Amino acid sequence: NPSPFRLVIATNKNLSKLFADSGCSPLFGGICTEISLPPWEEDTMRQFINSRLARTSVNFVEKEIKLIVQKSKGNPRLLMQECNVIYRKHTQS
Repeated sequence: NPSPFRLVIATNKNLSKLFADSGCSPLFGGICTEISLPPWEEDTMRQFINSRLARTSVNFVEKEIKLIVQKSKGNPRLLMQECNVIYRKHTQS
């Protein structure tokens, strides 16, 4: 039976680099399974942006979306940061 509990730790470095100073990750070897996720594709990024903006009165123009896609290079964290910058511009004007 699979465990009903899952712990997810997200990091932009693999475990061996994250714990480089100790020589070994305390999470490696049976405790955790490391999974590397590929960058998001453009369609996924656009769907994410549209789903988040759907709950607001803000709309990004195509030029802004292209800039977000280009700057984030599919990295979800960077995507959210770029969206936040543009969202703040819209809401502060």
